Amino acid sequence: MRQRSIPILAIILILTAAAFGSMKRQSYTDLTKQNNYLETIQVAEFPEQLVENCCNKMIEALPDSNIILRVSVSEDVEHMFGISRQKVCVQKVYQGSSLEIGEEIYLISNHWKLSLGSNLDSIERGFINIMNPDYEYLVFLSNKVNTLKAETLSTYKLVDDYFIVPIFCYQDISNIIYPNTGESTYVPYKEVKNNEFFASTELTLNIWKNMKQKLLSAYSIY
Repeated sequence: MRQRSIPILAIILILTAAAFGSMKRQSYTDLTKQNNYLETIQVAEFPEQLVENCCNKMIEALPDSNIILRVSVSEDVEHMFGISRQKVCVQKVYQGSSLEIGEEIYLISNHWKLSLGSNLDSIERGFINIMNPDYEYLVFLSNKVNTLKAETLSTYKLVDDYFIVPIFCYQDISNIIYPNTGESTYVPYKEVKNNEFFASTELTLNIWKNMKQKLLSAYSIY
């Protein structure tokens, strides 16, 4: 009798997980269909105590990335179950030989997702805002990833070794610091929606801007 109960329990668990996953996928779809969905969620600002060490490591290691590109943005962000992606067009290849200028690809990151259904609905971005179609970006990629056969475009993963996603806009963007509670660095996304980087303090922002300047100067747009 006990042996029969194990498969039944497994089936129940599988069906429960499937139902939960279906509900989560539906909640993503329903939310993103709203034109102002970003006005209703939170985003985290980067904490000051971590920024110097993180940025120093990025400055040292990012030039060794497998693929380094300048890209323009083809489409707005797309949210899927458990991850988000964005389509870009290759404008220049600084490092790596697998991509051509003019080729469109998807970028993904383990840090990119919508987090819904908990006490705090948030957009997780690795502290870098959604890429703007009006600008060009320097991006550091680790590898091409396997996707569904139905996909017509290749997907590449950003270097995910750091808290901050390695994406840097070639244009200057004003960043504001919105005060957080101190218990959490999450703030309303609508208050910082025009930022490039989400910083918790002025020092945090300045250290990140210094890193950005060094990297952009090494991979000039000209």
